Amino acid sequence: MRINILKLSVVAAVITGSLTFCTDTSKDKVDNAEEKVEEAKKDVVDAKEELQQAKADSVTEYAKFKADMNLQLKANDAKIAELKEKLKMEKKDTRVKFEKEMADLEAQNTKLMNRMNDYKEGSKDKWEDFKTSFNKDLAALGKSITEMAEKNNKK
Repeated sequence: MRINILKLSVVAAVITGSLTFCTDTSKDKVDNAEEKVEEAKKDVVDAKEELQQAKADSVTEYAKFKADMNLQLKANDAKIAELKEKLKMEKKDTRVKFEKEMADLEAQNTKLMNRMNDYKEGSKDKWEDFKTSFNKDLAALGKSITEMAEKNNKK
């Protein structure tokens, strides 16, 4: 019987201690909640700042890419104009043959310029896809212009 009373006393002491030490006062709960709200507000402010920085970086990256691509597109225009001048000295049948190809190259270059200028901001994946596709198309156009110049030089 003594063991049962001892066990009961220990259990009662543990329960009483748990209830006494584990309960927060209302003031403590309010203070903790206020601290959490303040932390959440700081997190929101930080997240907004990070978002603004990411947007600024994105705009900067787009502006740099656009400037670089516009330089390449203008260089293509200059090469095409140079080839046109060289064609003026060719025979009529050769000139007619190459003029159509030159017009196609000019149209492709103009299409790329418009595509660059018409690009609208989107997700990062969309931007990466656009850059990859645009670079591929620009490289293909550059190769075509180079091949045209080589054909023209062989004649």
